[in-house]
Amino acid sequence: MKVLLRTSFFLSLATFLPLSQSFSQNDEGFIYGEVTTVDDQKFKGALRWGSEETFWTDIFNSRKVENPYAPLCKSAVWHDHAMAEEQEKDKDYDFMYVWKDKDKNKYGYYFPANIHQFAIQFGDMNSLEMVDRSTVKIIFKDNSDLEVVGGSNDIGAKIIVLDEELGEVGIRWDRIAKVDFMETPKSLDSKPGEPLYGSVKTIRGDFKGFIQWDHEECLSVDKLDGSNRNGKMSIEMGKIKSIERYARGVKVTLNSGREVTLENSNDVNSSNRGVVVKNDEIGKVLIEWSEFESATFEPAPNSGPAYASFTKPARLQGTVRTFDDRDFTGILIYDVDEAYDYELLEGKDYNIEYNIPFRKIDKIVPKNYNYSLIYLKSGGDLLLGDLQDVSDRNDGILVLKSPEDEEPVYIPWKKIKEVDFK
Repeated sequence: MKVLLRTSFFLSLATFLPLSQSFSQNDEGFIYGEVTTVDDQKFKGALRWGSEETFWTDIFNSRKVENPYAPLCKSAVWHDHAMAEEQEKDKDYDFMYVWKDKDKNKYGYYFPANIHQFAIQFGDMNSLEMVDRSTVKIIFKDNSDLEVVGGSNDIGAKIIVLDEELGEVGIRWDRIAKVDFMETPKSLDSKPGEPLYGSVKTIRGDFKGFIQWDHEECLSVDKLDGSNRNGKMSIEMGKIKSIERYARGVKVTLNSGREVTLENSNDVNSSNRGVVVKNDEIGKVLIEWSEFESATFEPAPNSGPAYASFTKPARLQGTVRTFDDRDFTGILIYDVDEAYDYELLEGKDYNIEYNIPFRKIDKIVPKNYNYSLIYLKSGGDLLLGDLQDVSDRNDGILVLKSPEDEEPVYIPWKKIKEVDFK
């Protein structure tokens, strides 16, 4: 009960305050760029990825083709045998190698460098190049790259371009050769709509920020579908003041004060895929329908962070402290997978899921086999569990002295007391 009270208090009062005034005003939060087709035709303007992603803070999901840190696991030094100050390996002891092929070692661990899902905010990408119909190469803002494959409907989606001359153009995935992302003009001549913004009330606290309904509707022109005894209805989200769970559906209050009840659609019943809230303090929060109580909409203060506010990727750095009070400081590869500040930590508070960019995290403290306490740089903390990043399914952390270090220290998750990020 103490955890619930602390977490709810923090979410209501600290985490979801209005977005920072440093955010750009007007239209700079919309995804913008140039799509080049296989026959070298170019279309430039605001982009909508499928029927969902529209803003720089939206997340592109896929799966890594391989784990580039797998070779480091084979040469890593088990933390019990590393010198905490120098993190060197005594080459005379073969048992100090943690992994041999993929067999179980003397410590009871299997080779942990599994291939993981990949997620990144659109604002952290420089471009996407198509390798084949299911594989793309992501070019980051420092010109490094990574190949990803499948993993979600983001690969294979039709991209809508509000071309500056042609208007709306829908480009099939198999026609796309490359997408170059660019800074969005402060004022767009043609944009997909106005962002949805407001407060979402849940069983576990209140959230404020940009809203995406049913994991899809995020603009004023998107529609809420449902029906009642008088027939089917499709209401523009921009005309809605609030939505409240009601019986087997919802009660909708329009800006005019008029009220209607709706049901019989995945927009308004238990088939709803969840309500997303995004803000600068955390990132993305997905609220499952079972936790949802109501949403109240208001004009957005802006369209969200501009493309320029997403900086070049930085390596994760910090100190890992073990339960025997030994400190290992250097470059960190978290969960033997996440190595950069744009990557996302995933965890759940019951049926509310958080996707937090590592650049927003100050410290992580494992509490038990299923939960970790996440301290945010903006202040406050969250107790999150269930998912691999924050539970005993975590593959552990590699600590490198430098990016070229081929013999890092490996620390299994169960030995970690806390992780402090630099």
